[in-house]
Amino acid sequence: MSTAFPLQLHSVLDRGVPNEERINFIAAEDIDPRTYCLAVGIKLGTGRVVPFYDHFFWFGAGYVKAGDWIVVKTGTGQSLTEKHQDGIGTVYWVHWGRSDVLFTHGDIVPILFRMEDIQIGKVVPPPPATHPSQLLGR
Repeated sequence: MSTAFPLQLHSVLDRGVPNEERINFIAAEDIDPRTYCLAVGIKLGTGRVVPFYDHFFWFGAGYVKAGDWIVVKTGTGQSLTEKHQDGIGTVYWVHWGRSDVLFTHGDIVPILFRMEDIQIGKVVPPPPATHPSQLLGR
């Protein structure tokens, strides 16, 4: 398993099965999951991936230790934290909240990325009113 990302995409299970479809991740080192996002896209014949519009999931804040799992179920449900079945590590179950399944075809794939260098826009105030008709309520 490559450790290019401290959070590793492990597998997609139960593709196309409502309330069962899930994406499994394992932490290769201690991480803060708030720096990771998940998208869905289609894998092209060239090996490239094109993300779908409006298919974005943010993991949220927390602390995950090396060897712990994050399981993202694509449907709705309650978050759950439990010990891994092997007794080592923790499994964090989270839900995307989608009303439809996402992985209906083998070429539809999860895309994991890390938000490290981002630029956040600032609120730009509107220009001052210059004509009496623009001064509402005055």
